Amino acid sequence: MDGPHELLQVEHQQPQAEHGHGFDPFRMVIDALSGRWMLAGAAGLVLGCAFAFLGYQYAAKRIAYQSTGLIRIVPSRPAVLYETELSEPMREYESHRLTQARFIKSQRLLDLAVEDEEFQAVGWPSGPSGVIKLRNALNVTVPRSEEMIIVGVRSGDPETARAATDAVLRAYERLAIDRAAQEHAATLKELRGLRERYRRERDEAKREVLRLAAEHGTDDLESTSIAARKRLNTIDDQINETRLRLAVAAQSEQPAPPPQGEGAEAPADDAISEMTVEQLGQYDLRLAELFDNLTQMRLRLASMSESLGPRHHMIQRTSKDLRVLEQQVETEADRVRDNLRSGQYGDSARTAGDLRATLERLEEMRKDTANDVLSLGRTQLSIEDYKQRALEAEAQLGETNARLEALEVEQDATRVGRAEIVQRAERADEPVSDKRTQLAAAGLIGGFGVGVGFVALPGMVWPRFRTVRHVAGHASAFQLLGIIPELTSSAEAADDMVQANLRQIVNRLEAEAFRDASASRVYAITSGSAGEGKTSVTTALATILARQGQRTLVIDSDTVGQAMSAQFGLTDAPGLQELIAGEISFDRLHLERVHGFYVLPVGASASVSLRSIGPRDMSAVLRAVRPSFDAVLIDTGPILGSPEAAAVAVNAERTILVVSRGQDAGVVRAAQRRLAQLGVTQIGVVFNRASRTDIERDSMSA
Repeated sequence: MDGPHELLQVEHQQPQAEHGHGFDPFRMVIDALSGRWMLAGAAGLVLGCAFAFLGYQYAAKRIAYQSTGLIRIVPSRPAVLYETELSEPMREYESHRLTQARFIKSQRLLDLAVEDEEFQAVGWPSGPSGVIKLRNALNVTVPRSEEMIIVGVRSGDPETARAATDAVLRAYERLAIDRAAQEHAATLKELRGLRERYRRERDEAKREVLRLAAEHGTDDLESTSIAARKRLNTIDDQINETRLRLAVAAQSEQPAPPPQGEGAEAPADDAISEMTVEQLGQYDLRLAELFDNLTQMRLRLASMSESLGPRHHMIQRTSKDLRVLEQQVETEADRVRDNLRSGQYGDSARTAGDLRATLERLEEMRKDTANDVLSLGRTQLSIEDYKQRALEAEAQLGETNARLEALEVEQDATRVGRAEIVQRAERADEPVSDKRTQLAAAGLIGGFGVGVGFVALPGMVWPRFRTVRHVAGHASAFQLLGIIPELTSSAEAADDMVQANLRQIVNRLEAEAFRDASASRVYAITSGSAGEGKTSVTTALATILARQGQRTLVIDSDTVGQAMSAQFGLTDAPGLQELIAGEISFDRLHLERVHGFYVLPVGASASVSLRSIGPRDMSAVLRAVRPSFDAVLIDTGPILGSPEAAAVAVNAERTILVVSRGQDAGVVRAAQRRLAQLGVTQIGVVFNRASRTDIERDSMSA
């Protein structure tokens, strides 16, 4: 018995020593992967291969083949018969070569190269996207102390690289050598025609603006329009006032007006002299019309003065007309004053007839003024439209001038010197850049790490017990009794490894109870949650104890699960609940014997099923059964969710906590805290459903 005891002591102490060194990230990863190495390896290989494939494909798309061509810039032309300035060495030759190199990268040349039919035949895109792609792939080198310019284009396809280089060379040949002059001249001619057209459109729009402005004295009719609207409002007020006065006059008008002469009363002479022109207009319709015209002219002059200077011809002409009209108004006003002094108007100067005439005149004036407001608005819109046309034509003219100037400068840059293509593009056989192997290897390593990380991450975030070392390390307050593989029936006890591990657990329990061998032992078998195999463990331990010649009783106290009773078909048989309810005594109770041990089922008493089994109930039951048995094993429900489990644990000499492989560490710690709250200190752990590899490794390390 000493041998198994020492073996279990090593099993319990060795993991504690391993966990006594504080936080170890590497150990945390190892723990998270324990029991899942094959899954981690498979995930790593799958993702590694996938990432390697993606890396290879990514690099394959970026394999670069470069095709090159050579352009020679001759510094001087050979003389045929006479020496001329053309046969002299070119000044600033190096600068000219650099200019040619920049020209090869110019927008115009690349536009022409992209439109090359042979180039498009290999699938190169046209338009701006093709130009951008060609500019990024084009490489122009100007070696020192040489007459050559090296033109190269990189592409993932060697044939495309060759076609692109040839397209650039052909475009340069068309633009930079002799035939470029005629095409350039045609372009310049077209641009000059556009320049004249835009200039003509701009000038015509400006002339229309000036014409409309001349009709109204200014091109800013906003102030004039505001004055016209004010005048319209004034006329509306006058119309309303006249209509009111007409209504009053119509009521007070006599059938026959009083005779003029002695009975007529005219205003006093002093009052007549102080009357304003507007007041005098109440007696004379012509004076009122002249005064209205004078008011409109003054408003128009004020509006024009906001945008025109005093010397402007429109201002001077309007001022002259205003002075003439003022003189006419003053003359007419004097005439009306004289008529008033002579009594010609009498005391009914503004009779109903006069007011009606005034109302008609005001309504006519309102109609004319409203038409003026509408006309001003239309004219203002026309002016704004012509201004916008002028601006658009000016912008197009500026763009045309800029383009024309650029082409003229470009023409000057390509006119001097002689260029010739000495080598057309050649097809490249070897890539200049190939990182497929490197990226595939990096993808393999990275993908393998990601796959392993995916498998390890859940175990690091939500740690679970996967090996016996995890159990001992995370539940150090417990005593590890042993490890057993998964048991689904007692038939598995025939396996040598299973029997050996079960005997280790039984021997450990026997060694602890050696001092009190005369008394029966009571063991409570529980777990943190349901489904951890506590019923199978209870059955296996009871079988081993019975084979050793001990009278063994198994009590099913799991009133919810009743797995033990269901396993042996005793769900309807009287048992624990009937004993607690006093419906039957233990002496009269029939116990079923299976595999050498006796089974006390949970029972089916309705009175007990309605309430929880308490500690006193279990104590009374144990007092009744202990004299008849050497060992009593109580299969109870989970300690975290079963009240019966608490009642059993406080009455047992030893509580065995079954922890299955894959159980959440938090559940086990919660079970530990629950048992501590109940005052249970004798706690042993059985690691259930361990893998055979884990058992063999643990035995070898022991």
